[in-house]
Amino acid sequence: MERPRRNPKRKAQETADASDVSPRHLLEKSCRPLTSQEIEEWEGWIELESEPAFFNIILRDLGVKDVKTQELFTIDQASLDALSKPVFGLIFLFQYEPAHEEEDQPTTNNACATVALLNIIMNSDNLNLGERLQSFKESTEGLCTALRGHSISSNKYIRKVHNSLTRRMDQLNADLCLENDVETASKIEGKQKRKSKKGALEEYGYHFVAYVPSGGCAWELDGLKSNPLNLGPLASQDWTTIVRPQIEARMLQYEDSQLSFNLLAVCHDPLVQHSQVIASMLAALSYIRSQMKDCEAFNELVSGEEPVLDTNNQTQLAEFNLTYSDIQNAEVPHRLRVAVSRSSLDVTNAYQFYQQFCKAARTAMGGFRAELIARVEDERRVEGRRRDYGSALHCWVQKLADKGVLEDIIKMSL
Repeated sequence: MERPRRNPKRKAQETADASDVSPRHLLEKSCRPLTSQEIEEWEGWIELESEPAFFNIILRDLGVKDVKTQELFTIDQASLDALSKPVFGLIFLFQYEPAHEEEDQPTTNNACATVALLNIIMNSDNLNLGERLQSFKESTEGLCTALRGHSISSNKYIRKVHNSLTRRMDQLNADLCLENDVETASKIEGKQKRKSKKGALEEYGYHFVAYVPSGGCAWELDGLKSNPLNLGPLASQDWTTIVRPQIEARMLQYEDSQLSFNLLAVCHDPLVQHSQVIASMLAALSYIRSQMKDCEAFNELVSGEEPVLDTNNQTQLAEFNLTYSDIQNAEVPHRLRVAVSRSSLDVTNAYQFYQQFCKAARTAMGGFRAELIARVEDERRVEGRRRDYGSALHCWVQKLADKGVLEDIIKMSL
């Protein structure tokens, strides 16, 4: 039986239709916002800015719980100590200068932001990674560094989350840079080929390196290196005291070039920490009242105090992600229990404790609300990053061109 042949007229018509597409139509098409399907099918990785809001959205979309990235504006120990504990890792962003860096292995263009983030959370204990990321971690645990890196770059789920911030122009630029790299590399052999690759990376500009405590040591995890760098044992000291000189040394290395740097901390979610503090302070206040219930003088003092929260009001507690059982199960501060055990909780001491814990609870409540506002701001930043103005800008420029205004503007700028 003869197979049905494609209509040659139809094929010719399709060819004609393709050739009839005007450059203006192609330009309009290239300016349209991406669809979710286009983002998912694209195999590249967009270049990602060192913006905490972007990293936080990536963490959320990957399914990681109770973790947040925060920006550090100084590298002094006081700033590191002020972070929400525990600190799971640090991400150092610096402007890449090939003269100072040597590559041990090929890397996936533009993926280093997410790779640095994954390097930290994958090497941190007792983190809720979510089902899909936990499964990925377990499936790649026995792989060498190179194969694990390949697994990340070929993982559609991780790539889709990373690229959820993309716009069409980001994709076009990434594809163009990759095409130029391949074209240049194909023409140059040996040492010149390596030099050309460095030049391409220098054009991209920035690179992310992760620092993380694991297995009793502090480590530097660099996607351009084939192996992690052991920075030394932790002993009893805070691991950030070990990596801080290393980061400072990198900054000094580039000091003459006046290149820019950025530092992010991946730490325990402050929202969770504030909730825990509120619960602990409310538990302490309840404990004091129970210990002093028969003391008329104390009850008279606190009767005029406005209650921090009504622990029987579930609506008030829910505002801070708390339930009544959370208050009951919260740990009472050790110093308060010591005072009670020594029978030194007289009226004066009890009232001082009461005032301190009321103040601490209200401070934590304020911190919780401020953190919620910060999250709304994160969402706003991400929404702005995802919004694609390409089509609107193209339409505006086209209108200027049609009215002859664009030509006048170009002539004025010459």
